[in-house]
Amino acid sequence: MALETRFTTYKLQQTSALRSIHSWRLFENLKRWENTGKWIVEIEDFHRVMESRKSYQENFAQLRKWVIEPAVKELRENNNLDISWRPIKSGRRVSKLVFLFKPAEQMSLQFEGQRSE
Repeated sequence: MALETRFTTYKLQQTSALRSIHSWRLFENLKRWENTGKWIVEIEDFHRVMESRKSYQENFAQLRKWVIEPAVKELRENNNLDISWRPIKSGRRVSKLVFLFKPAEQMSLQFEGQRSE
């Protein structure tokens, strides 16, 4: 098997504007699943790949506030991704996260003097 097929590839330009390590890691994992547009991850695996703090592992509200929401916001703004996510609970605890994503649709801008086709 070629070495290229064993790694996630993306253009460096896509990550150069990312300021947060969490945004970078989330982007890498979404790229792994870009063919499906969906990433379903067990919460323990999410903590591992994101290297989340112990306090975030014990308190989902903190994970949401300091890891997930800022990373999703940064990817929406800098990488033109349409991302939605939701937690899946088993009983009262979050057991999985589901991320749905696709490239954001860009609007066509009409410039002065430009004809519409």
